[in-house]
Amino acid sequence: YAMTIASRAPLLPSSAVERPETLTAIRAVVQCGSRPVTVLGVHLSALLGPGGFRMWRKEIHELGELIATLAPPFVVVGDFNSSRFRPEFARFVRRAGLTDVHGGVGKGLSRSLKLSDRGFLASVPAFTRVDHALLSPGVHALDVENLAPAGSDHHPFVATLAVHPDATRDLRDAPPAMVD
Repeated sequence: YAMTIASRAPLLPSSAVERPETLTAIRAVVQCGSRPVTVLGVHLSALLGPGGFRMWRKEIHELGELIATLAPPFVVVGDFNSSRFRPEFARFVRRAGLTDVHGGVGKGLSRSLKLSDRGFLASVPAFTRVDHALLSPGVHALDVENLAPAGSDHHPFVATLAVHPDATRDLRDAPPAMVD
């Protein structure tokens, strides 16, 4: 698996690769208005491989511990290899107090995973969403656009987010800074 976080804004010195045990995450920290915002990129193990579910559960547990160390505002984005309907994933999102971008803008039933990126199975439409952007308090989804896959069995997406200048307050209290 490979991950990349691209940013128009310079990465702050607290950006790093995180490797607690089995989980690998990319931490990118950028200045958004008056606040630093952390974007954590992840790619969790596939569930269907040998030992996959056991590895996935360990990674989601480690991710929960890592998130507990982050101060809002932050975004956790990537291939979680789970739909929002998997009980363990739903519990993780709820316990961490996160909001899903797609659900936040009314596109929670959109899909991101195809059966294949080539051949006959590539013609079958995507059937579930396993790629998510999860938002901490102080970050709000304004829009999300699902894109066509380009050489992958996953549909990428672009999220437009608003970050409140004070992560302890709600967006309705003041105009937000924008991140793309």
